[in-house]
Amino acid sequence: MQEGPLQRYRQMVEARELAPDTAQELAAEKLQLLANRLAQYSEPRLGRLLPFARRRRSAPGGLYLYGGVGRGKTMLLDLFFETVHFAPKRRVHFQEFMAERMRRSSAAARPRPTRSRAPLPRSQTRRRCSASTSSRLPILATP
Repeated sequence: MQEGPLQRYRQMVEARELAPDTAQELAAEKLQLLANRLAQYSEPRLGRLLPFARRRRSAPGGLYLYGGVGRGKTMLLDLFFETVHFAPKRRVHFQEFMAERMRRSSAAARPRPTRSRAPLPRSQTRRRCSASTSSRLPILATP
């Protein structure tokens, strides 16, 4: 078995680089389960050619870590990222990830202009723009 986040975490505790922490070890175990699922996962070949074929075999679900400042979330994610050999992969901070999701979901929800409508007078256009931008709420879509 190749080295994963749980093995690396335990090595760091044994080497006294980290103090033992049951919450961190539990999180490392969950990350190890995800790493094992990713190691066994491969995208269906038909999925590249036919998008509907991907739905048959779903990718492993993710993991959400939360906790107070200084609890080791970033350290555990760094261990996971270093030890999981899955491509492509990208390490992104939570705020950056959420900003990307918001941009994508708001772009998908934005109405597309149609050319079949007759142009509106300028006074009506201004009113419509101010009303639509003030009433628009951000939407968070799941992948």
